[in-house]
Amino acid sequence: MEIWLLADIYLKKRENFKDVILKVLEPTIVQLENKNLLETFHFFTEPQIFSEDLRLSVRIRTKDKKQKEQIEEVLKQKLKKVQDLLFKETDFDREEYSGEQEKFGGDGWLITQKFFEFGSRVAIFYIKGNATIPPDGGEYFRPEHFVHYFLNQLGYTDVDTLKDDLTIRYETFLHFDRYFERMANEGKTLEQAKDIIDKLLKQGNGIGYFKNI
Repeated sequence: MEIWLLADIYLKKRENFKDVILKVLEPTIVQLENKNLLETFHFFTEPQIFSEDLRLSVRIRTKDKKQKEQIEEVLKQKLKKVQDLLFKETDFDREEYSGEQEKFGGDGWLITQKFFEFGSRVAIFYIKGNATIPPDGGEYFRPEHFVHYFLNQLGYTDVDTLKDDLTIRYETFLHFDRYFERMANEGKTLEQAKDIIDKLLKQGNGIGYFKNI
């Protein structure tokens, strides 16, 4: 059975997200690695439970329950530095979490853990603010590039032909389709979703990409 520590961190304000990541999570991960306590980790922002402005869910996997206790203590010490930024005390193991193999399958979960972890590491490095600055960073270390690379690996660079001989890459269509999916999930109507696009275009969003065409 997998051993995980689940920590729900409740932020008063969304703008405190960066401070909590860099003052709590990053140094915690570094310390756990130095102590050889870390198997893997990842974090996500999650829906509100109380009246917090943002909930950060941190999941850290380790080898056994003794190491889990050590990890919890390390995290608690780091959280003291940002206590004034939190809506309430951090919950540890608010619900049982033992991985998500039932969702992703055996081999799939092994891969997914690596994907979640490196996504979290990319986020931490990017949030620090120098990810695009040499020598440690570079201009291509951007979220939109990583999305493109992943879709490229899935073969989404192929071109599809729509009505009236209009061609569009699968990657472009995927973003377009996901936009309407998210709008529907947020309770928007089709007309509202279309209206948002229209307003964004009227505000000049995206125009800069076509200046040299």
